Amino acid sequence: MINKSKDLYYQLIESLFCTLGLVIFALFIHKSFPLLIVAFLGLFMAAFIINRNIKVLSDIPFIFGMKPLSRSLLLYLIIGLLIGILLGFVFRGRKGYSFLPEKLTYFVFIAAIIGSAEEVVFRGFIQGHLRPLGLTFSILFATLSHTLYKTGLFFSPSSTVEINLIFLAQWTFIVGILLGILKEFSQNVFPALIAHACFDVLVYGDYPEAPWWVW
Repeated sequence: MINKSKDLYYQLIESLFCTLGLVIFALFIHKSFPLLIVAFLGLFMAAFIINRNIKVLSDIPFIFGMKPLSRSLLLYLIIGLLIGILLGFVFRGRKGYSFLPEKLTYFVFIAAIIGSAEEVVFRGFIQGHLRPLGLTFSILFATLSHTLYKTGLFFSPSSTVEINLIFLAQWTFIVGILLGILKEFSQNVFPALIAHACFDVLVYGDYPEAPWWVW
């Protein structure tokens, strides 16, 4: 019982420091040298924590919530796809854009990779790492972690683009809860990953170049 409690304590501490590292990365990645070093130190800290949980290569799918694809998973993959499309349409409609990008640029691949990586880390590793502490707690913690990271990434006093950080944080949290629940019901990170990647493809698919927040 004592060993189990100790393991849960370490999992919580690891998740906290992983989140801290990613938030530091988000806040400092737009800075110039030498502050830029701080960003990569934060990223290294998060990577170190994740890596220390991987003993052998076969641990990777388990650590990131990547279970083998199955027929039962197909429904959740479709749900994830529909969520991504719906959110993408809402975003583009709110901005006054056409529902679909008129053309896809090279950045669409980078956008999809960034969104997928975020899901693997936050919904896959952090939420999965904290699952033994409870369903609700793991979803809320991972969602808050991702919200802090995303808000930090878009926080830049030197940017000429005005960002409503409160609106961004609210919707990142709300959608994060939805994706966290989707991950739990499917017992797999792929449905949430597809939703996020699809959303990013619709939002950034016709960008001629990477937006300012991309490091």
